[in-house]
Formats: sequence, structure tokens, C-alpha cells
Amino acid sequence: MLNIKNISRRLLRARAWSKTLTPFVRRTLTLQRPLANGQLRRATRCGGLDEDFALPVNGHRQWLRIRGHCRNNPLILYLHGGPGGSQIPSYRRYQLGWEKHFTMVHWEQRGAGRSYTRRLDAATMTIPQLAADALAVLDYLSSRFNRRDIILLGHSWGTLLSIHVLQARPDNISAYVGVGQIANQIESERRMYRFVIRRAAAAGNRQVLSKLAGLADYPLQGASPANVGLVRYWARHYGFLGSRTDDDARNHARLMQTPEYGVRDVYRYLQGSLLCARTLGKDMFTNPGVQPEQLPKKFAVPLFLISGRRDHFTPADMADTYLQSVAAPATGHVVFDDSGHYPNEDDPHRFLRTLQTLVQPYLDSGGG
Repeated sequence: MLNIKNISRRLLRARAWSKTLTPFVRRTLTLQRPLANGQLRRATRCGGLDEDFALPVNGHRQWLRIRGHCRNNPLILYLHGGPGGSQIPSYRRYQLGWEKHFTMVHWEQRGAGRSYTRRLDAATMTIPQLAADALAVLDYLSSRFNRRDIILLGHSWGTLLSIHVLQARPDNISAYVGVGQIANQIESERRMYRFVIRRAAAAGNRQVLSKLAGLADYPLQGASPANVGLVRYWARHYGFLGSRTDDDARNHARLMQTPEYGVRDVYRYLQGSLLCARTLGKDMFTNPGVQPEQLPKKFAVPLFLISGRRDHFTPADMADTYLQSVAAPATGHVVFDDSGHYPNEDDPHRFLRTLQTLVQPYLDSGGG
């Protein structure tokens, strides 16, 4: 006998997948490309930028996506999270309004997105190497745009990388903004693990408790991608919030829909994510020495943090404690009470206003 409810549920699921895949298939068949520079330039007064290209960086081709309404606007270099979590599939969801005020530069870090290749030496996937890559990208932007007031904006993993970049005291950064700032990701993961154990015990979920029993020293003992995924799956299941939506479902849908990526690029993104998890991710979860709170606390530029109160992946209270321990020309911490791990996506208009308020005093007066 036919189960109407099951058939209906499967049809709805197939329809959802169709909506996700159709734009991807259409782009692949028509070889659609991103908006050409001339199209954006005609719609702006100062000469717009809409560029997508590979730049040689320390012996490896790495991709930059540059967009903005006016080439004289201040620059923001966005260091994406993950590691391996390129923002190319996501930036349109929150950034379009920002492009009127800033030239946004998204860099697909070594091993991430289209900056992944099978020939990439895994031995180069280290925090010092990526910090050196970031400094090279900053020098390129500073030279090309003739600016010494670049804003460095890091998100999640990108905040840990940013702190390592700032330790080199680059003279072309005028302010740093950390979104979902990491203070000590090892301790953040421990909090998450303890939360899952408590909730599973309260629910009498012996299956989950059994799976997690062998990870008593998590994440130091078991920071494999599979173990991290297991802990985070049950953390989300029990309401340990990182964002308003399911991260994996959201990211996979966007990956299929972004016009910058074809079939080969999706493959590179997925393979690069695995490589970054095995190398940089393992370092972030198991190496106390790379945590920002263990690094020198004196900075030459202002440090500003923007956090979501509902973010338990990079908790606001740990970010606040870290910020209070640093010495910098200026500091500030803004917390969005109704946001999680992605305050820039949850409330992009408020985020833009906050960003402008924080960094405006530290930009060149001729910056547009």
C-alpha cells in the first residue's frame, strides 16, 4: 500500500534539490562568467571594480575576488574562516551594500576554493606559510591601489590567522576587525564537547555517549575531521548554536549556486576543505602555541571585535576576555544579541554601520 506522506515528503525533497542544482547546471552548460568589469564601471561614478583572477603568491597561484563601486574607497581584505571556507559562495548574501563604501577583497587562501590543486604540497599548509601569503597579498593591494590604510577583517579561523599576520606588524594595515574572534579554539571545542555529554546524558542517549566516550581529551586526542564533525553534529542537534541556519546545508547550497564556480571548481573547493581540515584545522584544534591568547598581546593597530551572543563556536565571552588582555592604540567589542557565528550575514546592514563607525577614524582622509 502506498504511503502518501512518504511520497509527498520525497517529492518535496526532490523539488528542493532541483531548485539548488538547476542554476548550477545552467551556468555550467552556458559557461556563465562573473559580471564583467565594464558592466559595473558604467553603473558607478568613480570606476567600479569587479575582478576575479589568480595571483602568484609565494610560488603558488591563489585567487582574489575584488568588488567595489569606487576604486578610491578604502580596502577591506577579508580572511575567510574554515580553514578552507572560501567566502566566494557566500559574499553576495551580505556584501552588496558594503561595496558602495569599501572595495572588498576576498582571498581564497592556499588550499582553499580555487587555490587548491592536487599538486599543492601539504607540507606548505602551515600557519606561518599562510601568514606569509597574507602579507604578500597585502603588499600587492597596497602597491596596486597606492593605499596604506587597508582594513584587515577576519572571520572565525581567519581571526586566528589574522592575529599571526598582525604579529609581523605590517605597515599597510590601519585597523583590524575580528568577527567570531578565536581566543583559544581548543577550549571552545572542549566547551562544546562537555555540552554534548551533559545533554546526551540528560536525554539518556546512550548511543551518543558511547560514540563520544573515546574522546575524553577532545579535541587534543581526536581532532580528525570525522571526530570534529561528530561533536559538532550533536552540538547543533542539542541546540548549541553557531548560526541561525544549518551550516553544512547552507554552504552546500551556496556552493552549487555561485557563478564563479563550475564543476571543477566545486571539486577543488571540497578537496581543499578536506586538506585544510587535515593540516591547518588539526593545528588549530591541537596546538596550544598557535592560539591567540598564547601569542604576544601588544599590537600596533586598533583591534575591534564583532561577535554574536548566540555563537558558541567562538564564544563572545572568551573573545572579550582576550580583548581585555591586549595592548593596542584602540580596542572595542560589539556584540549582536540575536546573532550567532555569522553576524555579518544575520544583520548585514547593522554590521556595515558598526564597521564604518569602528574603522572610519583610522582611514586616510582622502580615502573616498
